Amino acid sequence: MELPVFFLTSEVLDVTGRRVYIHPPVEMSTCWGAEVALYNLSIPSGIYLYRLTIESAEGIDIQADRFVKIH
Repeated sequence: MELPVFFLTSEVLDVTGRRVYIHPPVEMSTCWGAEVALYNLSIPSGIYLYRLTIESAEGIDIQADRFVKIH
């Protein structure tokens, strides 16, 4: 039995709303423990927002939160 597939797009925005990073959609299988690594981004220290857009057969789900980048 195959696991359902979804497409994940990740974006990082600065506090002014300007997009500083976008990763094109990646096809993934549904599973526990899937990770999106944003720690290697070459962006300056500061407060950022991230947005994950998940597109599947059931529809679109958007998850968003904030993080602090410290060098």
